Amino acid sequence: MKLTVNFHKVPAHSNNPDNNQVHTLASQAHQFSSINLTEIPTIHLPFLPTWQGHLINVHHRHFIRSISKLKGHLSWTMHTFNERYVDLNVDWSSSFNYFNQDEPSYVTSMKASYTKSCKIKNLLETLPVMAKLQALRSHVYDNSWSRCIKCKQQQESFQHIWICPVTLDILYQIIQSAKQQLLN
Repeated sequence: MKLTVNFHKVPAHSNNPDNNQVHTLASQAHQFSSINLTEIPTIHLPFLPTWQGHLINVHHRHFIRSISKLKGHLSWTMHTFNERYVDLNVDWSSSFNYFNQDEPSYVTSMKASYTKSCKIKNLLETLPVMAKLQALRSHVYDNSWSRCIKCKQQQESFQHIWICPVTLDILYQIIQSAKQQLLN
């Protein structure tokens, strides 16, 4: 018997009936700690699962998770925004852990999604600074508003928000606090 299984990613909170049912069942299962799921060893299956002609000889759930993460990583690194990082020695596992550390993997919240979005925008240098807003919507953001709202001396840009004299002390305090937390 030849069995083919295709997985399709359905965006969370997209009002897909099947996704909603899975979410409800997962939430219910998470609430009841007495539920035990046991894996059936592959050796007892009436078929041998393969992927691209290769036998899958690891836990199937782990295999699917690994393939999903690899596809996401490949999609991330191949995106045109990220071309500048391709030749750098970036620890992407640690980077993705940092992006996703605000909530457990089985939980979805608007706050954590917003935080993750800000982290990624920071990495990609796409925070909504005045120079970017003026470029996107020049009819809304007047050119006379281009000065930094803190120091009022230089044009507000992504680079300036990190070196603005008014915020340097705050940034230094954040760095010192982070170092202290790492040492403790």
